[in-house]
Amino acid sequence: MRHRLKEYFIFFKRILTKAYRRLFNKPLYTPWQMALFGRLKVGDIVFCEMALDELALFKVPDGHKNRPYVIVKKNDDHFLAYACSTHPSRSINNAQKYLINANGLRQSSYILFNNVYKLRPEKLKFSCGQLDHNLYKELNRRIIMSANQKGKSFPTFTNTAPILKNDIIRYEKKYWLVDGIVKKRIYAYRLYGHKHKDCAYFKNGASLNYVDLSRYVIISDALSKHLYYHLSSDESLYFMQLKAKHNEAAHLKNQNKAKTLSYRFDYECGTIFKHRVQNRCLVYLFTSHNMCYVTDLEACENDDFEIFRTDLDYYEIDDVLTPASLKDLLRELARANLRYKKTLDKILGSLS
Repeated sequence: MRHRLKEYFIFFKRILTKAYRRLFNKPLYTPWQMALFGRLKVGDIVFCEMALDELALFKVPDGHKNRPYVIVKKNDDHFLAYACSTHPSRSINNAQKYLINANGLRQSSYILFNNVYKLRPEKLKFSCGQLDHNLYKELNRRIIMSANQKGKSFPTFTNTAPILKNDIIRYEKKYWLVDGIVKKRIYAYRLYGHKHKDCAYFKNGASLNYVDLSRYVIISDALSKHLYYHLSSDESLYFMQLKAKHNEAAHLKNQNKAKTLSYRFDYECGTIFKHRVQNRCLVYLFTSHNMCYVTDLEACENDDFEIFRTDLDYYEIDDVLTPASLKDLLRELARANLRYKKTLDKILGSLS
């Protein structure tokens, strides 16, 4: 009872002190708080009284009223910061937090990006360290992901936030899982939030639990603003196992389906076509059922030998592979695409 009376006394004393200072136009902060505020900069970790009003703060148990914050923006009379916590709520997913072990913190803590707080000098307790600048890129990525998930705009440390493998991006109102990046070209699989035909179940923190592994797309103009989520280590491992299982099944299926297609040559086999707008080159192989079968030249240079069908309306002839290069390419394509192996072997035989 005595302890509770002391809490009420402190609560009303704070209310009256603030009212008195406002009445006589006196600052709410002390000189040492203002001096500390003047020294602070972006990336500093500071202990502050929680960003709550007096009544809400009164309800917080003793020992939990102060917490560390990481400063992301500083203005003349306040700063914006993200809170830290040693035990974040389970509702905060992998993209909305980042584990740090900075000097001054008694134990490792998570920076939480689910909300940004506006704090004034009177909330300051003490400074306890600074973030490593090398973390800024990764922190920016988490901030953008969290903002996109919540449909808000959060301040970032810098303007740099690269897209990486195992990221989930929201591009053209669809969700994609990044499986690899080659020369700024993103190879990604489509994700769905509900059960979809021919999709594998893949549980993840973004609740986009179905992935279409039957084919990937190439995205060349995705930006950091499209970041949505990043797979945890366990989720990444599970996805690798899922993809390996799918590829093994597809390999056996293609072996059974392998047959010689009826084909013709509308252009010389090995003709290189260049897109009229994009920086993309395709190698023409053959035509079957009025569709051109091609492969991406740059992808092949990076050991990704995929054959796909397309029309060449937006392409123009740029060059032709040498006979030796064409034979090497056809051998690699036959090895990587068992479904077309017999057809490619037949074309190779005609070139000998």
